[in-house]
Amino acid sequence: MTGPYSIRVKAGPALAASEVDAIVALERENLAPLLRATGQTFPEERRRAGLVRPDATVVLLHRGGALAGCVDFTRDWNDPADLYVASVQLGPEARGGRALGVLLAAALGAVEEMPWRRLTTNVHPANAPALRLAERLGFRRIAAPGRASVGLALDRDELRASPFAKLAAALAARHRPQGF
Repeated sequence: MTGPYSIRVKAGPALAASEVDAIVALERENLAPLLRATGQTFPEERRRAGLVRPDATVVLLHRGGALAGCVDFTRDWNDPADLYVASVQLGPEARGGRALGVLLAAALGAVEEMPWRRLTTNVHPANAPALRLAERLGFRRIAAPGRASVGLALDRDELRASPFAKLAAALAARHRPQGF
């Protein structure tokens, strides 16, 4: 995968079937080791349905015509005033460089104009890299009632001063990908 990164932001219902397939394949690949280790199966049908929900927003990061990463958001089912980060994924070839920063900057830009009180997400307790990243970005742990996962939240008021916003602003200033 070579060339510059490009970003596309789409409403869930506007995703083409091939885009949904590519996102699901990336998630399945990335989560396979964690799911195997915990005896779980990949929730493919639930993820496909979540990606195309009417309230879903998906940020796609492409490089060389291939999906390099994605972030998708939807209204939180516990409180529709919150925006739920359903997934953050990077392909193996996009790791270790600027791709994550470009993707996060684009995600921040995509949700900036949306109404929401806080960003929320849930992470499997065995997914230490995701937990470290979320905490480095300013998310704090919250109760996840009825779930075995770790609940995380970042209030909108805290976002501008968070490491997430600082990283996104710095990367957006240095690396304006096409379509961003």
